[in-house]
Amino acid sequence: MINCVSNSPSHAYRELLVNEIYAGGGAQDFGPSIANWRRAIDSVQAPPPTITGARLDGGGLEFTIRGQRGHTNRVESSTNFVAWTTLTNVFGANGPVVIREPGAAENPDRFYRVVQP
Repeated sequence: MINCVSNSPSHAYRELLVNEIYAGGGAQDFGPSIANWRRAIDSVQAPPPTITGARLDGGGLEFTIRGQRGHTNRVESSTNFVAWTTLTNVFGANGPVVIREPGAAENPDRFYRVVQP
């Protein structure tokens, strides 16, 4: 059985599509079709990463970035907008990632950005 959630104009929004393959009856090789769908899904690009939900928590800074599967996001900090230091790299996340920097309150003139190298 192959299940799929519809995003098609010919079906109800998020309608569950089911294709059953019975033992000995009409089996199909879905490999190429699934590979084509996977390429189409992977070609959709997420918006550029942004910092959201920034807050000080116990002297440390905490914020969230949204990643994209298959891409690397680099979190950097600077005190002068010229020289940037990499704090961390976020690899292949396809959802929100919480970044924490302890002791950020001790450096109030530090700025942060997220870039995709």
